[in-house]
Amino acid sequence: MKKKLLSLITILVLAFSLSACTVVPSGGSGFTQGYNVTVNVTTGNEHTYTSLVEMLDAVRPSVVEIYTQSNISQGMGAGSGIVISRTGLETANDFSDDEFIILTCHHVINATDYYLVKDIDGNDYSASLIGGDPESDIAVLRVYPYAQNFTEDKVKLSVAKVRDIGDKAKLKVGEEVVAIGNPLGTLGGSVTKGIVSSVDRSVNVAGQQMELIQTDCATNNGNSGGGLFDVQGNLLGVTNAGYNGFQGLNFAIPIDDVISVYTSLVNTFVYDAVTNKYNYGYVEGRVRACVENNHSLSFGSQIAIYDYSSNFRAFPACVMGVKEGSVYDKAGFKVGDMITSVTYKGQTHNVVYNVLHQEPAYELVEHINALELSVGDSIEFTVSRSNSTVKLTVTYEQFIYGDTGYRK
Repeated sequence: MKKKLLSLITILVLAFSLSACTVVPSGGSGFTQGYNVTVNVTTGNEHTYTSLVEMLDAVRPSVVEIYTQSNISQGMGAGSGIVISRTGLETANDFSDDEFIILTCHHVINATDYYLVKDIDGNDYSASLIGGDPESDIAVLRVYPYAQNFTEDKVKLSVAKVRDIGDKAKLKVGEEVVAIGNPLGTLGGSVTKGIVSSVDRSVNVAGQQMELIQTDCATNNGNSGGGLFDVQGNLLGVTNAGYNGFQGLNFAIPIDDVISVYTSLVNTFVYDAVTNKYNYGYVEGRVRACVENNHSLSFGSQIAIYDYSSNFRAFPACVMGVKEGSVYDKAGFKVGDMITSVTYKGQTHNVVYNVLHQEPAYELVEHINALELSVGDSIEFTVSRSNSTVKLTVTYEQFIYGDTGYRK
């Protein structure tokens, strides 16, 4: 639900505020360090507020607005995020060491390069990416206020308390919940109240099935990445889906599922003193084919295949872009190759044009992206190149969002 900003004021804020966040890495020369941060987990009974107003006063500063921008396009997007952890608290009282770690949905930050976080008081913080996982729709950002000349008393960011809902049985249908987020990309800190409608609803989100918490809280475009809380202020899930035009149908990723992905992303986000940069975090074992149709390689894709059906009906699926350093580049693909078939685990999918398949390149892309690939799996492509037939084998590697796409 990442959407275009609806306010000129917000656009102007983004235009003047977005910049890469510089973070001072810990560790000495030649040191490679995992980025370990803790999560405040409760059983749900530690805090008793006398009213919903009191609870929201404490919890709302943990939910932030997120604004994004891409190097490629001039479009801007908006969503929400949740402060899930803060570094430095266990080791020092020096605010200059502290970073705030923010959960959001992957689709909020997907295909963008710059991130702006705004707190409940309207303070703007440049953010940088720790890692993203499209499969779970989870991404993690960080902000370093000290580098932007903020003093601790000016920063209005608090850390959310996470409720351990276990196997989801501890979350009950009918339980009262509140959703906090940034609807329409202009209404940060908005609160809506409802009940849990289902604890494990199977929902198709962007072409994949997810088991989500269903509620009747009113949410809108821009709420994605925001928090779903119980009435004691404990985080239950991350809002990620809704249905435009329908009332009371909204969904959130259960926090137990979120934390496992979050842990993988932060633990693999390491500083490499040789390259003098952090390598993006990832979920081990993830593989994405990263294929798209009818684009000349947009963000995150590794090969683009075009439908030339109207002019080249014998070979309609033409390679129009190959990302440098990707597994397709390593396999020897070239722009202009016409793909005629792919073979995976002994099963061949032929690329044909007929009255029932008028967009074979599109169907080929769907076929490849739907394969349940594992690290080390291979697909053999048969291509026509300069009036000769060439076989190319692509061996898939660990997917890391934000990288060139794959690496060992």
